[in-house]
Amino acid sequence: MRQLSMEGISLNDVKPEHLTGFYKELYTFLSKDLPSDYAVIATIKMALLYSGAHPYFPKIESAIRLLRDAQIRAEYTGKNDRALADKFNLTTSHLRVIATRKPE
Repeated sequence: MRQLSMEGISLNDVKPEHLTGFYKELYTFLSKDLPSDYAVIATIKMALLYSGAHPYFPKIESAIRLLRDAQIRAEYTGKNDRALADKFNLTTSHLRVIATRKPE
């Protein structure tokens, strides 16, 4: 990690026990899937990026919509509308629109 500092403190020296409040919560969430050192780095980078801001994170479904649509097109046979609609929690008409639309 490149040298980062703030008010004479090296952010490279930050350890999990130094984090409080929201940042402790964020670290705890990230450390479930990342090694501790990486979770601290990710927490610090997000703090630097969003510090003082109120970022809006759209629902995860919008972030993975292209993947979902590709899966629908791959599995769509023209005869499995209802099964795929149930699988992806869509109406059959919306599913057919996705299945027949050209990929972005």
